[in-house]
Amino acid sequence: MADVRLIALDRDDVRFQALRNPRELAGGITRLDAVISDFTNADLTHVGLRGINLHGVRWSSFHTRWPLDWEDPIRHASIQVAPERRPDLYEIRDEPRIRYSQTWQRGVS
Repeated sequence: MADVRLIALDRDDVRFQALRNPRELAGGITRLDAVISDFTNADLTHVGLRGINLHGVRWSSFHTRWPLDWEDPIRHASIQVAPERRPDLYEIRDEPRIRYSQTWQRGVS
């Protein structure tokens, strides 16, 4: 039970600190968003992506692995973020158009 109280106190302290320093909170939220959206080294070949909002996800054409039926739609829904610095970095801007009936028939998510 003591652990739960410590977690609650920590959470309340974070809230208090956030109220005292909103710029730091905003920076933390920006960093958290970047971490959540970073799929540049992810292997998603066996992940069921149907129904997941991928808008804003950043991925690498060198390292990110998509389910087979998702590769082309992901590319078409994405733009290069910094072609001069990182030609492999893309961000999904539109919802990928997947033909679900085909992926379902072949048993791929």
